[in-house]
Amino acid sequence: MLNKDLQDLIGGLAMLAIGAFAAIYAYQNLEIGELSRMGPGFFPLVLGAALAVLGLLIALPAFFRPNAGPLGIDFKALFFVTLSLLLFAFLLRPLGILITSVLMVLVSTLPLSLATVGWKTRVLTGLGVAAVTWVVFILGLGMNLPTWPWSH
Repeated sequence: MLNKDLQDLIGGLAMLAIGAFAAIYAYQNLEIGELSRMGPGFFPLVLGAALAVLGLLIALPAFFRPNAGPLGIDFKALFFVTLSLLLFAFLLRPLGILITSVLMVLVSTLPLSLATVGWKTRVLTGLGVAAVTWVVFILGLGMNLPTWPWSH
């Protein structure tokens, strides 16, 4: 048992347990409804079941895979991803969702080598993320978020 891929095994089993708990709780305590008229428990049930299945798909192969050894934590990448999330939280209102989304991508990719991911790719990725974010949250969901700094 000690020679198994414990990181994926434990992670997959945790996902399985959380997903199963969410699905069972939704099924027992919330109105599920039907596909044509979904109740408040339908979405948690489906998400819980999907999470449980994904957890199982991660845990099963890990049980049969040998341990690859300890994985190191890239603290530089962890720092910049955390920083990008904090910047997004604090700059969303003053700068708007489009500029903040681009900045978030640029900051989170700073630890990557320029030889691996150039500035053109980073900026284009940021613009793509900003466009998708705007379409989903502003157009699709109709959220009241500023698009630009001057659109408050």
